[in-house]
Amino acid sequence: MSVLTNYKKSSTTQVKSEDPPKPKITKTRGYMSGQKMTSSQMEKEVIRLSKTHKIFEIADITGKNRRTIERFLKKAKEAGKILTSSSGRITFPGEELAKRAYDKLSKDDLYEKYQPIKTWVDRRRAEAKGSKTKLKRLQSQLGKIKVVCDTLRLNPYVMLSAGEDGTSYGGLTNVMSAFSIAMTEGKIVYLRKSQKQPDPENIAGPFREHLMACRSFSSYNGVAIPKLPPDHILSGKKVGFGQYAHIRMSFKQINSCVESLKKQFGVDSFEVASFVFYYLTGTRNKSLFPIKTASCEVAENGWITCRVYESKQFTTWKKFIPNDNPHYEIMQNWIEKRKQQHKPYLFSEDGTATEGFVKNLLNNFKGIYEENGLVEEYFVGHAIHCLRHVAAHYWLDRTGLSHGAVAKIVGWKDVQTLIQCYGEITDNQIFKIATRGALHNG
Repeated sequence: MSVLTNYKKSSTTQVKSEDPPKPKITKTRGYMSGQKMTSSQMEKEVIRLSKTHKIFEIADITGKNRRTIERFLKKAKEAGKILTSSSGRITFPGEELAKRAYDKLSKDDLYEKYQPIKTWVDRRRAEAKGSKTKLKRLQSQLGKIKVVCDTLRLNPYVMLSAGEDGTSYGGLTNVMSAFSIAMTEGKIVYLRKSQKQPDPENIAGPFREHLMACRSFSSYNGVAIPKLPPDHILSGKKVGFGQYAHIRMSFKQINSCVESLKKQFGVDSFEVASFVFYYLTGTRNKSLFPIKTASCEVAENGWITCRVYESKQFTTWKKFIPNDNPHYEIMQNWIEKRKQQHKPYLFSEDGTATEGFVKNLLNNFKGIYEENGLVEEYFVGHAIHCLRHVAAHYWLDRTGLSHGAVAKIVGWKDVQTLIQCYGEITDNQIFKIATRGALHNG
């Protein structure tokens, strides 16, 4: 009982002739601290308050009785959301990551033992609707969550706990901060013992992969993560975003690469045809192989069009091969040959390509770049994807910097991505625009 009700009746108290007014009944079921809450929200609030308040204080604050508060705390302890020290004091996994006892589990065991993991996986499976790409992504992210848990010896509930300041993402912040330090110290516990520790001076890429898995898991379990500053530990900003918008080839360089490939592999070779298709359409690496030959058509103006499905975007794009391009005949002959041979796919036999085949193509392109003086690191490290950048600049030149048209032609849903990551305006383009403006003003 509170101090307002814990008293003895005085023997001298006189009874008034009128009955006192009946107290107003306050609705408490489904409410806590005067707010309507679900049972899950109530549990989170009790856990948060238990960091700084005793049980009877929590009861006064929330308006719930002690038995209800004790029931919430008991449930949280059993689920591993809070811990109890040897003295009986409540402690929190986020405060003692290294001390937390954790049984290493397989990915499947992680799914079976922890309900939030099961909830996350089941929802993602349902949303995938059978998509192999999405299911493969889910499997990969589940593995990364296990790596985080194994490395820090904690259970997934820690990521769902609130911070000391009450922020819903406080637990996730603590976890990812500790994981970042573990990465720089080379203490990551990978699923495969043979996997090498990341370069301590270059962890941004691998760290982001684990972060995005943990962010996804947390958000699906009710943790609200707002837009955060780029340097915040939970920021999902892509590594190197916009760093390579300048990557391009002049048409002279493009033609030199085509001629080198002709000389090495022949004018009607797969290597020549695929290079021309990549630089004209901006198709992503492996999206080349499922293209169906039947989708290739000749438009009224003589251009060739075809349809390309980009699994990364879950979108089919119409691609264009203009008939005034000097390499048009290469593509025209290649398509005609595939049709005459009744090949269902334009660049493969069964709609797929082996890793070895793709690796070989990458090496062939790298050799051509080096031969033609294209030695910038991005050409070597991304020998096929760099041609998506080349395509962006090729079409920006043709369209007079019409970013909206080029986003449609090459395949971006967001024009801003094209502008920031692929289509940096060159010095010559600036000179032309500025010169035209000066002549007009004159």
